[in-house]
Amino acid sequence: MFNLVNKFEFLKSKINKLPNEADVPLNKNEKTNNAHKPDLMELNNHEVWIIDDDKNVVEACLRLFEVKTRGLGYQFRHFDTAKEALDELKKRIENKENLPGIILVDGYLDLDEEELNSGPIVVQQIRDLTSQIKIIGFSSSETKNEEMMQIGAEIAFRKTESALLADYFRQLVEQRKTETGKEETDDKK
Repeated sequence: MFNLVNKFEFLKSKINKLPNEADVPLNKNEKTNNAHKPDLMELNNHEVWIIDDDKNVVEACLRLFEVKTRGLGYQFRHFDTAKEALDELKKRIENKENLPGIILVDGYLDLDEEELNSGPIVVQQIRDLTSQIKIIGFSSSETKNEEMMQIGAEIAFRKTESALLADYFRQLVEQRKTETGKEETDDKK
């Protein structure tokens, strides 16, 4: 298990190796045939979805994220259930609308029906729809976070590491600035 210093070093190494959104690897269990997935779609790298049924935790995290990422243009959207988020994702794919750049997934989703009440299952459902979105496991359970990473989440944070996750958002913006040579601001959403 990581302590915070090791987690930050791990985080820095992941950021330096982040793929372009279009190059996110397919699920490890999935064949390389990508025929069932839609064409590459535009991502809104500043749109972050949070799938979590614990409103108190989400409200606290949102306050922290908004303070620590102020001025970077992030827009956060909360879904109480995975079903709501998956329905919105399917609708956007069908209508060829921009997809969120990042989706945070809780490990336990008690408000969802049995087939969607586990974070790893939700990660798999998202990966079945698209490989473009950066998925982040965001559970208080290290086991669930590890399971989500095995299925297709790029990285995972325990809920007690929300400040590190906010730093990760800042580093993603810095990485994109370096890659594109452009300044990202609130008006580029």
